[in-house]
Amino acid sequence: QDFGFNGWISNALMPYTKNQQIYICPSLNNNGFADPYSNGGTNTSNGSQQFSYAFNYVSDYGAKEAAFTQVSSAILMGDSGTAWWDCGYESGCGWRTRDWQWHINKDAKQTEWHTGRNDFLFADGHVKAMSWDAVTWGEMANMMNENCQDKKGTLLFNTPVSYIVGDQNCGPF
Repeated sequence: QDFGFNGWISNALMPYTKNQQIYICPSLNNNGFADPYSNGGTNTSNGSQQFSYAFNYVSDYGAKEAAFTQVSSAILMGDSGTAWWDCGYESGCGWRTRDWQWHINKDAKQTEWHTGRNDFLFADGHVKAMSWDAVTWGEMANMMNENCQDKKGTLLFNTPVSYIVGDQNCGPF
């Protein structure tokens, strides 16, 4: 079912989870974005609960499991002061200008509030604590071909996300 951006990925999962609270990090639960559906299920902008996880929309929204290059290394969600990674990663509204900047500035109220690490949920269901410095482009832009190179000839899949990708050869950068 397509919920578009009228809420968050959890809205589609509500019939199964029956609880939006699982999307609130107990370590930092008053820092996320307001969930418009948290005040009894109505669609208002005055939700009282705040989520603290981002969904990797730019790579994974609407994707089937078979489309992932490596299911065990595909990041679906992670701790974040924003709701979603929905724009191209290197774009003006993308991950680089939010989570990466918070990481560089050591803003532990927005990212890496678990002793300098985020909890990341992977497509195979496991969760791993990692710093942004340890994340690769293959984990973030997880549908890219493992052999894809940017115009500089850099093989991106195992390259850390600290590397700035200057073109769209390998995905939604």
